[in-house]
Amino acid sequence: IISSKRHADRLNELSWSIPIELLEKNKWPSLPRDAQPEFLAEPEAALVFFTSGSTGKPKGVAVSHSNLIFGADSVAQYLRISQHLRMGAVLPVSFDAGLNWILTGLARGAEVYLLRYVFPRSLASQLGKNRIEILLAVPTVFFALSEVEASDGTKGIRMASTGGRMDAKAVGQLRAAYDDLEFTVMYGLTEAFRATHLPDALWAENPQSIGRAIPHAEVHIVDDQGCEAATGQTGEIVQSGPLVS
Repeated sequence: IISSKRHADRLNELSWSIPIELLEKNKWPSLPRDAQPEFLAEPEAALVFFTSGSTGKPKGVAVSHSNLIFGADSVAQYLRISQHLRMGAVLPVSFDAGLNWILTGLARGAEVYLLRYVFPRSLASQLGKNRIEILLAVPTVFFALSEVEASDGTKGIRMASTGGRMDAKAVGQLRAAYDDLEFTVMYGLTEAFRATHLPDALWAENPQSIGRAIPHAEVHIVDDQGCEAATGQTGEIVQSGPLVS
């Protein structure tokens, strides 16, 4: 159980057969640096995510322990999550990206700050107050953040969006507000966690692109016959690998 200090005493009063202890800053166990995720041939379900239906019918998606582990390792690789990195978390943990963000930070020994806010200006203020170095959010959060002034202490911050199409105008406004901003756009389905990412260096070249496959994901564009589509040819996105639930 991950909880706040003010709820810890109440949790300890409950007659649960699990240990509950407060974790101090950077005191949790971390993976060995050479640890590699292990694919389980017969994965056991760890939890169920419920999709909104924005890319299909609403449904519950059974996610395995392997899915969670590979997802955390993948994000840590391409977003360069390292020990002591100050990560801003605003997405709910009932959302696949929200839970992954916390698991990724724990797996790498980063500092994960659970940020609460009501208005965009208060979020901008918290980014500076906590000296957040990387923020993950959905496009609607970034749209709102792009309309307010940046707070002191956010120079060189990195941002990453997931959960929908990111508007180029909003990214431009964020670049103007935050010095040396590095922005990564990510795409995928809850059923496969995430498929691709568009690194900051490639954004200016083609902001409409969904980018390249993330680590541990195999992504192909195929035609009606199931063959690799040619450049410029309309096709279907097919994803495979240990991220698929």
